[in-house]
Amino acid sequence: MISTVNLWATYHETLAVNLDDYALDAVIARIGKDRKIAEITAGTNSWSAAFMRGLQASGPAIVHVRMKLLEFVENA
Repeated sequence: MISTVNLWATYHETLAVNLDDYALDAVIARIGKDRKIAEITAGTNSWSAAFMRGLQASGPAIVHVRMKLLEFVENA
């Protein structure tokens, strides 16, 4: 469970490393890709995969993560 706390706190930074385009569609696509990666590397029932599924299913959470991403790259 601590891994999901860490993901929630740092996922926007991971997006900054993995994306060149910060548009909403690009963020949504990357979340889907990261969900698949989590399922392959950690297992479908892992905390990281569950986090990604929950994030992918929540519009407000996606918007929040994207806003954190935009703030992060603006201040980097």
